[in-house]
Amino acid sequence: AAQTGGRAEIESVPGKGTTVRLLLPRTDKAVAKVLDAVEEIPTGDGLKVLLVEDNDAVREFAESLLVDLDYRVVSARSADEALALLGGEAVDLLFSDVVMPERSGIELAEEVRRKYPDIPILLASGYSDEVIKGSAVEFDIISKPYSVDTLSRALAKIGGGGAAAELEPVGR
Repeated sequence: AAQTGGRAEIESVPGKGTTVRLLLPRTDKAVAKVLDAVEEIPTGDGLKVLLVEDNDAVREFAESLLVDLDYRVVSARSADEALALLGGEAVDLLFSDVVMPERSGIELAEEVRRKYPDIPILLASGYSDEVIKGSAVEFDIISKPYSVDTLSRALAKIGGGGAAAELEPVGR
């Protein structure tokens, strides 16, 4: 909520319950285009994705989307765990969160690019474009929260199956 200029309010009364209100600013932006039922979403065609996400709930959500899109998924909770997996496992692409403890997704992406230059890389961030733009300019980035359509098209764009789509990456 704060990233959009809004706020969260929480009221809790013991024995009565908790109320959570999310207050979001109004916008004059047009509603995003709704996909036609006949429009096909690109799929992974069985490609193997190394998913790196420190938040368990987000990782499980992303893994579920990837499996639904016909990707095989190997998951890691940190950049160091991902690098260890890459040492013994062939993957077709890397999909990583940007903000993680110890080593960021950008640092991971830079090391993967040095050691495994043929692996396409897609990063995801819940922070605004301005926050991550400078350090991630060389990588394709999608914003959180992302939809199955956004994720599938971003992966297709970097070489991850399906028909490539024209996207506007955050970092480029």
